[in-house]
Amino acid sequence: MTLKNSRPPRIIFALTVSLLCSAVAHAQRVSFGVIGGAALTNDFVAQTAMDLIPFRAYSTSKDYIVGPMVMVSLPGNFSVETDLLYRPMNFTTAGVLPSGILNSVSPATVITWEIPILAQYKFRESGLPVRPVLEIGPSFRVSGNLNGTSPSTRGITAGAGIEAPLWKLNVAPQLRYTRWAADSGHSEFMPSTKQDQLEVLVSFSF
Repeated sequence: MTLKNSRPPRIIFALTVSLLCSAVAHAQRVSFGVIGGAALTNDFVAQTAMDLIPFRAYSTSKDYIVGPMVMVSLPGNFSVETDLLYRPMNFTTAGVLPSGILNSVSPATVITWEIPILAQYKFRESGLPVRPVLEIGPSFRVSGNLNGTSPSTRGITAGAGIEAPLWKLNVAPQLRYTRWAADSGHSEFMPSTKQDQLEVLVSFSF
């Protein structure tokens, strides 16, 4: 699998390492864990082209998300979290017969890695057994196995959830919304990724 644009992943890696090193220098605690979940929105915008050969492309499933995470606790109620999220994105293309029936149906998968870098605020003095969490920050995306698509590489993410201790772990279910930039180099015969995406995730850190 060849990732889209070799330079952006290097820039993203350097930026992530730089931000984490800066945060670690002021950290009270560094946590590692895993995070996973599923998309609540379609990955692609449905598209129909009625040229010489009527054609349709559409998203086919809500996809799973999984990967490692690292969280750096800062003074006060603040922290920084970054994740490396593996997320396959699925769509289907098909010809449209005059009767409206689809033929030559071809499912395809685009492989993506999402890298959100999120500033978090945790309400530790809430008096509750769980801690509400708010987060916001930039997200980056690299992709491969493109199948004619061109997913954008950057966006902004905001989320809300709770964090609770469970034995020696911290468990944090959350909702995340990401607004991605528009795809570049989009073809009328392939679907574009949805700019507005919503995910439900749960992290386990120690």
